[in-house]
Amino acid sequence: MKPNTNPETGIRYGIISSRSLNDDVVNEMYQVGKDVHFTDAQEEITEGLERVLGDFMSDDSIERVTKLAIEEMSNDFNDDEPVYEGTLDGVNFRTTWLGGALLVYIFESPITTYAKLCSPCVPNCGDLDNLEAMCDGGYECYGVPDSWRADCLTPEEN
Repeated sequence: MKPNTNPETGIRYGIISSRSLNDDVVNEMYQVGKDVHFTDAQEEITEGLERVLGDFMSDDSIERVTKLAIEEMSNDFNDDEPVYEGTLDGVNFRTTWLGGALLVYIFESPITTYAKLCSPCVPNCGDLDNLEAMCDGGYECYGVPDSWRADCLTPEEN
């Protein structure tokens, strides 16, 4: 299996800079998406407390302690590069960071397009930032709705 390819469909993932997207769309991704790092931290706290307290407390007591620990963690949790994943407008996405820049993987979408491949940093992934390259052909990958783009231009309008 090639990296950055949907294992079920064989179509390449697309990736796009958040700067190429409408700010409202990026904000909505944060609203509808799951904060992956925060969720991972919650699971780690839960598993750790269950393991440590399992021999000393009832399940109900462990659940109360865990809930309190997660609430406290929520107050202090700080993530300079949060990662969100979810579905918006039928598009399965996950944010990522590369060199301090916020990027969005498109894992599956009702929209496919043709794009040039990205640099070795995201091998085999379709570059959704370069609309001109999309007009010149390229490789099939998942894309984003035109309305998501900051400039709202379709490849035909370039």
